[in-house]
Amino acid sequence: MASERLAARLRALRRPAPVPAPRRARAKTGAARARSAGPRAAAARAEPLGVETYLSGGEVLTPHGPIFVHQRLRSEMDRYTARFLRRLDAVSRRSAKLDVDEQLARLLTDGLDQALFLDLETAGLSQCPVFLAGVMTAGRSDWTLRQYFARHYAEERALIHATLELIEERPTLVTFNGRTFDWPMIRTRAAYHRLKVGREPRHVDLLQHARRHWRGAFEDCRLQTLEWKVVGRRRSGDVPGAEIPERYHQYVKDGDPWPLAAVFHHNLLDLVTMADLLVEILEREAGV
Repeated sequence: MASERLAARLRALRRPAPVPAPRRARAKTGAARARSAGPRAAAARAEPLGVETYLSGGEVLTPHGPIFVHQRLRSEMDRYTARFLRRLDAVSRRSAKLDVDEQLARLLTDGLDQALFLDLETAGLSQCPVFLAGVMTAGRSDWTLRQYFARHYAEERALIHATLELIEERPTLVTFNGRTFDWPMIRTRAAYHRLKVGREPRHVDLLQHARRHWRGAFEDCRLQTLEWKVVGRRRSGDVPGAEIPERYHQYVKDGDPWPLAAVFHHNLLDLVTMADLLVEILEREAGV
């Protein structure tokens, strides 16, 4: 499958060590500025670092050009992954014997390894390009997260193509508010790039299930609200969603990847929280 080929490619790539955030330079004296001035110094300052400076991964070729892919394991960013897997296994076994929601029952019957979790980051609202597609898949001992990144606007076509391939590989798509946002956005951008969209996936939108259980219990049913009130994890220093489009536009303009590091982390946390929320929903359905 395409995801297996991609995983093999990524394993073969050199994984550069993380680079710390650049420190703010001290103000230079006039003499120091004069010594550092000149065309060569200006060129060095203008040279873009590339997103690879802060994120391990590499370039993967698609029929529509290259794209950057960053890959992580859930256990690399969440020390409670083993506990999450134990809870998921226990509630899956229990739910199989109970009358839970038909959509969730089908998800468990097919197996979570047949589901693709998806979360998109876009450069604005409708008609704006998708620049980051985060996907997550289940494994026996860990879960794998991949992020497809368009380093400039022209790479969006390759990103949409790669995402559609992954959706085709698995019968079930799991999102949060994806019926309203993520899936329509994929279809819209595929049409813009004249890419063929295959079958309609079985879609499990966790927002709909969360509203059944917690509507009115909290101020809203946003993912981060549920992450804090239901999952019990509160983010610190997360980038506000409203700032994400401007950070990407600025990256395309000046090539500085550092402000985007928080956007990648935000997207990864959204995916991890979706899986945690699924466990919470299943436990409520099963009466745990």
